[in-house]
Amino acid sequence: EHIPLGDVEIQVLHPSGLTGDSNEDSLVLQLTCGDVQVLLTGDAGADSESSMLKAGVLEDVDVLKVGHHGSRSSTTQDFLDMVQPEFAIISAGRNSQYGHPHPEVMDRLQRAGIEVLHTDTSEGDDTLKMVSDRVLCDPAAYCPNRDQAGSHSYSSTSVSPFNYPRSNVHFT
Repeated sequence: EHIPLGDVEIQVLHPSGLTGDSNEDSLVLQLTCGDVQVLLTGDAGADSESSMLKAGVLEDVDVLKVGHHGSRSSTTQDFLDMVQPEFAIISAGRNSQYGHPHPEVMDRLQRAGIEVLHTDTSEGDDTLKMVSDRVLCDPAAYCPNRDQAGSHSYSSTSVSPFNYPRSNVHFT
């Protein structure tokens, strides 16, 4: 299913049916805004990833929100090989009682050369803001949002400012 929201398009990739497992039944969305693609995986794990791979619904994306807080059962190598993100965002609490993100997931992301951002880096509000100079849209407002510099912003969670020259995206 495709949902247009101004300059943003949301594509529902998963689930195609319900299994009764609340993690594996997580809604997986691909946001497209201009030439920037963000894959939001919720608590999806290896079974969901495998299902999407078999269905052929995955493609190369710019930003991946890592599934299930970076748990061991998410972000498989086959999945990473297909989506090939430049950035991965891991939403997990500081000193997670579950050990998120799992070292195996971190190793897979690092071996793939993916820049990783975290929400577990401080006691405070770890907020990530993604900005693209080539895209003029604001998915939160359901319509184009242009500031003085003509840039687009999308708020999520994490820290670490850096630039992403390929699609002119940077995080602050």
